[in-house]
Amino acid sequence: MRKILYRILFLPITSPIGLAEKPAKADHVIAEAKAKAATEHKSIFLIFGASWCADCHTLDSFLQDREVAAIFDKYFVIAHLSVAEEAH
Repeated sequence: MRKILYRILFLPITSPIGLAEKPAKADHVIAEAKAKAATEHKSIFLIFGASWCADCHTLDSFLQDREVAAIFDKYFVIAHLSVAEEAH
C-alpha cells in the first residue's frame, strides 16, 4: 500500500519529465560534431550537462559572452550532450 501511495503522490511530479523531449543520443551528437569539426578544421568541445544543472547553465552563459564566443568559435565546434535527465 505504501508503494502505491508513494507512486500516486509523486506521479504528477515525474510525469512531465517523461513527456519532455528526449535528449539526442550520444552517438548522433558526436557524429554531427565530428563531421562539422572535420569540415571546419576545428576541435570538438564536448559539454556534458543537464537541464537541472546550475553549473551547466553558468558555463553556457560564459560561452555566450561575445569575447569568449569569438575565441571558441574560432577553434572549436561546441557539442552538448545531455546526461542524467531522469535523475531529477
